Order: sequence, then C-alpha cells, then structure tokens
Amino acid sequence: MTESPREPVPPKPVFAGCLGMIAAIGTMVAIALFMIVYLESGADTGRMVLRDYRSYAEGTIEYVGERNFYVVRLGDGSFLALDDLDAANRAAEGRRCRVQPLSPADPALPELLATYRSRFSDHASGANVVFREDCNRAVYDAAGLRLDGEGRNLDRYGVGVNEDMQLVVDVSRRICTEATPADDFTEVACSP
Repeated sequence: MTESPREPVPPKPVFAGCLGMIAAIGTMVAIALFMIVYLESGADTGRMVLRDYRSYAEGTIEYVGERNFYVVRLGDGSFLALDDLDAANRAAEGRRCRVQPLSPADPALPELLATYRSRFSDHASGANVVFREDCNRAVYDAAGLRLDGEGRNLDRYGVGVNEDMQLVVDVSRRICTEATPADDFTEVACSP
C-alpha cells in the first residue's frame, strides 16, 4: 500500500508571536529610554542642564549657541545666564544683531573700558570685558548692565546647580531688568 503524500502542515504561530513580542518589548524599551533622556535633559521644563559648575573658571564667559545665551562666571564665583539679544533688537522687525563680548585683541576694547569702567556694576567690577551689539552700538558690562545710555539691561535667565553639581539654566522665563537710582538691576516687565 502506498501512502498518499501528506499536505504540508502550516507552521504554528508561535514563532510569529515571539517575534511580535520581542518587537513590542524593544519598542517599549526605546520609548522609555527616550523619555528618560528627554526628561533628564530638561527639555520638558525649559531647564538646560550644562556641565559641572566647577569646570567654569571665574571671570569667564561661554556662549551656549543652542539657546543663544552666555554663561558668565563672575569674579566672585557667582553665575549669570545672559540672553544674546538685547531689548532693541528683540523688538526689531528686520535685521537683528546679537551682543557679543569683545575679544581682548579688539582695538576698541581699551577705549570702551576706559570710557565705561566707572559705570560697571558691582558684579562686574574688576572685569576686563564688555558686551557690544553692532547695529545700535549698545554696550553692556559683564553682568549685563547697559552702559552707553538708558534702556533695559541684557535679559537674564535663572541659574542654579543640581544635585550632580551641574549648572542648570532655566530658559523658560526671561528676567528683565533696568538700572534705577535704587538698583542697577531692578526687575521690570519684559516686552517683546
């Protein structure tokens, strides 16, 4: 007696189910890792976590181009985060100029220091740097105080240090100030 050929038995869905489960677990792990990195970065809160605060030398200025601000470590060891767009340029509809610290090699620096050093805020006393924007030629000291006339100082952001000793800048809210007879940095309402 000859046997008739058997029909092939379809594979059991176990293999496909295992692959589907592995893909689902992999996707969940990827989402969880993304969320941890995203939340830890401060992206959800406007907080930028930078490097260890001790790595910033006193009297230095470092640009954070990702969010357009300067981290300033003053001579007394305190930190400021200064926006690189001053009030006049923030309000401008057309071309905007951003403030920059003058290079020590800039030939205009000695004259600007001689002209404005007596107006430096207490926070910037002893500093050998000024910020300038080239559209309106506004000049600011290392703490962001407007030196060349009346007007708003450079806007600031809150700065702190987290439990890992990293510098944290809260870019979700600008702090706007101007010089008054009572204080060089009197908080005022931010416009534009």
